[in-house]
Amino acid sequence: MTNGPGIDFTDRYAIASFSDGGGVLVDLMTGGYFRLNATATLVCSALQATADMEEAIAFLARRMQVSSAEASHFVAVVREGLSQSVPRNAPMTPLLYGRSPDGSWILEENGRPIFAIADERRQVELCVSPAGLEGPLTFYLQALVPKLLALLDIPVLHAAACRIHDRYVAFSGRSGAGKTTTALTFERGGARLLSEDLLILSIADQRILIHAGGERFARDWARQVAPTVEACPGKPLDYGSLSGAPRGELVPLDAIWFVAEERRLGSELRLRPLSVSDGALALLNNGFLASSYPRQWRDFLHRSQQIAERVELMEATMPSGLDCLESAARRYIVNSAS
Repeated sequence: MTNGPGIDFTDRYAIASFSDGGGVLVDLMTGGYFRLNATATLVCSALQATADMEEAIAFLARRMQVSSAEASHFVAVVREGLSQSVPRNAPMTPLLYGRSPDGSWILEENGRPIFAIADERRQVELCVSPAGLEGPLTFYLQALVPKLLALLDIPVLHAAACRIHDRYVAFSGRSGAGKTTTALTFERGGARLLSEDLLILSIADQRILIHAGGERFARDWARQVAPTVEACPGKPLDYGSLSGAPRGELVPLDAIWFVAEERRLGSELRLRPLSVSDGALALLNNGFLASSYPRQWRDFLHRSQQIAERVELMEATMPSGLDCLESAARRYIVNSAS
């Protein structure tokens, strides 16, 4: 079944449906994604599960108990929605990923290529002279690690984290959202800091686990390989060794609070539970995946679904100003102890 000339719907899209009735659809060609309501989720599932449009419409008519004309209308509305481009917020960082003509990934700083990643060969290569970098080489290597781990199929969350009494809480959000500031403020209030920007995860049975030493492992790897890269900047570096290294004690991920720069208001910390569908979409928004391969996007969507179904997800509105944030963090820690 095609969504346009020569494009098969199943090959083009991956879908995850959730217990709340909603879903998330990933465009495997562009990496764009859509939050689906219950009707759109059912329509997309039918388009994937059936052989042609007539069969999909008949399936929907039976399932939704509507006429064929109504089912056809629902399909047309969804297909029209999927044809629209979805605007994305530009990351608040000079380091961005793009594609080179040969298909490799390029880490760019203000438009200048810094590293090239050949993910099929598990190699990364410095594109410029180390002397021409604006910062230390280890800074750029540390920035690479989350992408490299994601390309090695290792779950990674762009988040800071603390242990608050007996619970491990992650603070996730886009660059500039205040993840690190929030975690460090909770640490001053009595929590134990686990990470400032990066969590390496494992998925076991019904639990999502954090490698407690994951962020330190990433920094250590960058420091260890920096001399090799600096000595031979044009020589490809094999990053496959990242996949098998120990990353410390495993602890449970109990909750993720999604923070945002535009949600720094007032003097109180406010938490709003997210539905499973909205939580999965938030996880996609804050992931590190950089790939053009459909399998990796399908895996990324599946992992986001697993995390959303097993971890408490909250939209967090943080107080405005460090003093108010610190007071609110202390109150939360005290109140959560009772």
